[in-house]
Amino acid sequence: MKAQQLVLATILILAAVSCTEEVSRPSSIVDCPYDFSSYPKDSMYTSILEKYVDQGLPGVSVAIIDAEEGLWMGTAGYANIEDGIEMNPCHLHHSASIAKMWIATLTLLLWEEGRIDLDACIDNYLPDSVSDNLPNGHKATVRQLMNHTSGIPEYNSTLTFNADSFNDPGAVQPTGELLGYISGFEPVADTGELHYYSDANYMVLTLVLDDVTGSHTREFEQRFIYGTGYTDTYYHNGGYPWLDEQVNSYFDRYGNKTLENVSDWQIAATERVKGADGMIAAPADYAWFLRRLCTSQILSDSAFTEMSEFVPDPDYPEYEYGLGLATYPTPYGTWIGHGGATLGAAGFTYHLPDSNVTIVMFSNIGTFFATPLADVFYEDLTEEMMAAVFD
Repeated sequence: MKAQQLVLATILILAAVSCTEEVSRPSSIVDCPYDFSSYPKDSMYTSILEKYVDQGLPGVSVAIIDAEEGLWMGTAGYANIEDGIEMNPCHLHHSASIAKMWIATLTLLLWEEGRIDLDACIDNYLPDSVSDNLPNGHKATVRQLMNHTSGIPEYNSTLTFNADSFNDPGAVQPTGELLGYISGFEPVADTGELHYYSDANYMVLTLVLDDVTGSHTREFEQRFIYGTGYTDTYYHNGGYPWLDEQVNSYFDRYGNKTLENVSDWQIAATERVKGADGMIAAPADYAWFLRRLCTSQILSDSAFTEMSEFVPDPDYPEYEYGLGLATYPTPYGTWIGHGGATLGAAGFTYHLPDSNVTIVMFSNIGTFFATPLADVFYEDLTEEMMAAVFD
């Protein structure tokens, strides 16, 4: 049934994008002072990015932090094809699911302070009006939300949500209303029984955090934005989500490398979802955050140990998921981090502990649905960049 729902979701979302009335978009104009031409592998890395833009990606942006060589950032292609604005390292990119890693980190900071119990049932933090209508709402724990073992189904796979998205693709609904789409549904599994990746988990988590902090959005800003050095990070704050510095978003609907501008839909989707999505940031901010997270500069060792208790995914045996943190084996070691994919954005943030290398890569191309360009980004480009880093 889930597969049938996803097929219908594809049809409805694509139809909705076609019917979206075009409105004024961000300009994508941004001054960027960085020059990495003296970096030892600058020419090699840049030529790789250009190669895959030539294969159809609209634009790509990469940040690499190497323990020996330091930071390198590079781009190729366009942030805004229509106006001929070339991508540069200062452009801002939609996080998609990478935001989950930041929200999980916020949760663990609160756990360190004794303000939240990871193994408490979520109904300790939620009103009955939410828990009563949420599958496993009186059984799931905070930890199970974070590692997707709560059994809570995915709201955006429901027929009703996708029908509503078709009728009003630009709608920005509150979290409670979005969770209403799974009200009365059966859980996909008993709590703790199965890793089932569901955006609804992190949307519920934000309601838990709101109860603990008064406003998880304000807490996010205070801990991760104001005075932290992440000067190009936005999460439902300050001009968000219509930021001139952010890239336009494109989608290869027919798999023939004919790109459609879906920026309006992407901006609405980013604004709509909290916790499971909702961030916009520059690649360097994503990279430095992950690197500091993985080297005990944000969380204590005990909190990071909690974050790194991984559970297997039955559909992808090589993949494991912790508390907002994932692992995946490569020829160069097992990376930890998080990826993100949506209709008009793609990204991943990887850290390889064995070599102390952090790699962050973004493209303004939709990869939520399988297309040849999704494979170009996540497979071909990724593999060649990693080989070049460790050459």
